[in-house]
Amino acid sequence: METSTDVSAEAIRMQLERILASPGFTHSDRMARFLCFTIEQTIQGHADSLKESVLGMEVFDRTVSFALGLTPSSQTGAFCRSAAVATECNRLPL
Repeated sequence: METSTDVSAEAIRMQLERILASPGFTHSDRMARFLCFTIEQTIQGHADSLKESVLGMEVFDRTVSFALGLTPSSQTGAFCRSAAVATECNRLPL
């Protein structure tokens, strides 16, 4: 049962579509895939499984060597993507 502070999955997905239609995401397939995957995993109750290795393989088509942390730029890339998503989301009205 939803409380007054709960947001339905449908409302979240509708907002996601608005975000994906914004200029910051229409020209970046990788950013769109990242946002869609993280939002869907969170809606499904799997936010705790959003690890760098999972994101690398599921969203960015990385190999097992990436999942094992053998790619030195992986942490920097993840930070930059997170910062870009946060910036874009802050620009949009809810």
